[in-house]
Amino acid sequence: MINKVILLGRLGGDAEVSHYDSGRSQAKFSMVTSRRFKTKDGEDREDAQWHNVVIWGNADRLDYIPEVFKKGKMVYVEGMVKYREYEPEPGNKRYFTDIDASWPHGVLKIVSSQGAEASQAGQNAGNSTSAPTQEIDVNKDVPTVDFGDLPPVE
Repeated sequence: MINKVILLGRLGGDAEVSHYDSGRSQAKFSMVTSRRFKTKDGEDREDAQWHNVVIWGNADRLDYIPEVFKKGKMVYVEGMVKYREYEPEPGNKRYFTDIDASWPHGVLKIVSSQGAEASQAGQNAGNSTSAPTQEIDVNKDVPTVDFGDLPPVE
């Protein structure tokens, strides 16, 4: 059986790391993916989907993530879908869906940042509002984040 998700999108906010007494840490961030389409009336539309990404690891192995994963950056994420539920009071269950990008099955890559480089690239292409579309070979052109020797999360 396979549980694999691949996402390419922008960070909705800065990543955060929480440390726990067990010696484990959790990094988390939200990201948005979208698709553009035309309605049957010919109107351009965009459908955006938000995703919660979590990464578990040993206490000091995730501390770099908030420094690198900042709002607006384009990121590539591979992980697995995990469902969880929480019942803050009897009869009031809340359900959550996360993308677990923890080592060894997870992959995190920074593709680009929204800002000076993207803005300059857009201006160079004659379009001052957005960067030009380009193909990215994520296996060759994008640096991989190294999680080191983290054990799998059980």
